[in-house]
Amino acid sequence: MDSNRFSSFEQLAEHAGVMGVSLSSGDVSVLSRPLEVGGKVIPNRLLIQPVECGDALPDGAPGELTRRRYLRFAAGGAGLVWMEATAILPELKSHPSQLVLTSQTLGSFQRLLADMREAALARNETEPLIVVQLSHPGRSCLKAPKPASDREVWDKIRSAQGESAVSDDEIERLSAIYGDAAKLAKQAGFDGIEIKACHSFFVSELLSARGRPGRYGGSFGNRARHLKESLAAARAEAGDMFLAVRLNIYDGIPYPDGFGMKEGGGFSFDAAEPVRLLEEIKDEFAVELVNCTSNSPNWKLFPNAYIPQEQIFSSPDDPLKNGARMHRFASVIKAAVPAMKVVATAFSHLKQYAPTVGAGMIERGEADLIGFGRQALAYPDFARDILLLRGMDREKVCLCCGGCGKLFGSGTGGGCVLRDERYKNSLKKV
Repeated sequence: MDSNRFSSFEQLAEHAGVMGVSLSSGDVSVLSRPLEVGGKVIPNRLLIQPVECGDALPDGAPGELTRRRYLRFAAGGAGLVWMEATAILPELKSHPSQLVLTSQTLGSFQRLLADMREAALARNETEPLIVVQLSHPGRSCLKAPKPASDREVWDKIRSAQGESAVSDDEIERLSAIYGDAAKLAKQAGFDGIEIKACHSFFVSELLSARGRPGRYGGSFGNRARHLKESLAAARAEAGDMFLAVRLNIYDGIPYPDGFGMKEGGGFSFDAAEPVRLLEEIKDEFAVELVNCTSNSPNWKLFPNAYIPQEQIFSSPDDPLKNGARMHRFASVIKAAVPAMKVVATAFSHLKQYAPTVGAGMIERGEADLIGFGRQALAYPDFARDILLLRGMDREKVCLCCGGCGKLFGSGTGGGCVLRDERYKNSLKKV
């Protein structure tokens, strides 16, 4: 399904209807409305998702291309910029060029955030809020896998064969480290802190560790313990920063190994535990913002990810259906926890029709913010065009070719190989 082959939203909606997907339009002007979170104001409803590109310096400081990307994001007009996965310790990087926030890299982060705000003010007369995503990759650790459980199914997702699950004492120590990271994030000048609880990373795996013995497995309370301890540690240092989570609402891994899964229901969704978790962390730690996502990239086709153009018609999961599932996860959470500010994702495949679909979700109260990931690499000014021109230029939108992902996977950094002159022809060098 290539949205560019439709000459109007009505044609796209008709095609979607044939496939059993309902697409509704909305007034794009709602995307310009401000939104308060944690006592801070997001100037509009457009958000840049955490997009990892692997171009940090060896010590984890932002590199030249990292700076270039985030300055373009900031100047592009989005109300919130969600910085990519940032390791909480140097030994917990998932790849050599991952960002790491330490006392040694602090100055580089401070300069980047100050320059981002300056670039945004100069061009848009508003500043975006900036969130840091604090990450423990678990089984994806570069030096040695650190599994949260011993379940065989998780070894099929990200192999950690021969590695024992991290001990309860080690998990307790890890929880405290989020407090240290939060203190550095405050010094760096971030507006918010997110703890990554998705995509089979460490916190995400623990949430479904029903077979794990001890304090961090089995019951819901035990499985949620590490996330709660980490939030408590972060809250103690956060000051006026707000707290957020990027949460797998649905793991796509059958019960008992997946979170958000129906017992005995195969791949069926069950919102009970994600809703309970969000209600509890909102009440206990004043977490007001959730970025909804799902699945693991190594388990099943990502419902929220782009599908490479060459796979569009051969894929068993059409991106329209995948996107509709992601939008449903967000709307279910918003209906169940209305006080939580909810980020909906999976809009890049809609290309120039994304703003009207996202506006419709906000008008209907199904989400509060509309997130764009790889789209921002291809089209960093997408938010500015939506806000000023009430739409996106079809000649600038992400074409879902998958090139940025291939670059990142090759270890040479990441960017749009079709739209960004800096990265054109880069795949030929890989």
